[in-house]
Amino acid sequence: MNRVRVMIVDDHAIVVEALERILCANSAIEVIGRARSLSEFRPMIQQATPDIVILDLRLPDSQGVDTINAVRGMCPTARIVVFTGSADVNEARARRSGADAFLDKQTASSFILSTVLSLAAVDSGVRPPEQPLSARELEVARLVAEGLTNSQIADALFVSENTIKTHLSHILAKLRMPRRVDIARLWNARGAPPIQPANPDHPKE
Repeated sequence: MNRVRVMIVDDHAIVVEALERILCANSAIEVIGRARSLSEFRPMIQQATPDIVILDLRLPDSQGVDTINAVRGMCPTARIVVFTGSADVNEARARRSGADAFLDKQTASSFILSTVLSLAAVDSGVRPPEQPLSARELEVARLVAEGLTNSQIADALFVSENTIKTHLSHILAKLRMPRRVDIARLWNARGAPPIQPANPDHPKE
C-alpha cells in the first residue's frame, strides 16, 4: 500500500514537531518534508511530490491567501490543508483560493489525522476506516454522486430536506470525510461504500 506523502510548511518549530508526531503515528502517512517558508518549500518539491501540503498562512515570505495561491501553483496536484491560528483569513475565502481543508491550530489531533486520510482516500487509494452505510444512507450517497442537490434528493425519496441533511451527516461521519463532495468523489473512484446487513429488529425508514 502506498503511503500518503505529506509536507508541512510552517515557521513554528513546535507546531511542526507536534504535527509530525501526530501524522507519523499512523503507518499510512509519511512526512517527506518540512519547510519554514515558501522559499524553503520550493526546492523541496523538486525532489519529491507531496500528496498533501499542510500549510500555515503566516509565513516569513508570504501571508494569507497569497500563500495558498503560491503553493497551488507549485503543486497543482497536491491537496492543501490550511493549518492556522490566524483569524485574518476565514474558511470560505481559503477554500475559494484553492484550499481543500481548513483547520485551526486548536483542532484535535484525531481530526487532523482523519482529515489528511480523508483527503488522500480519493487520490491515493488509502482508505480511512469506515463503518458500513445503511440501505437508505447508501441510496442518499448514490444520489449525491449523481449530482443531485439536497432538495432534489428529498423530493426523490419523499422525505424532508432536514432528513437528507441528517443522513449526509451520518454518511460523512461513517466514512470519515469532511465534505459532501468527497462522497461523490469516493463513489465515482471506488464504487459503492460497504452496506450494513438489514436488521429485522429495526423497521425500514
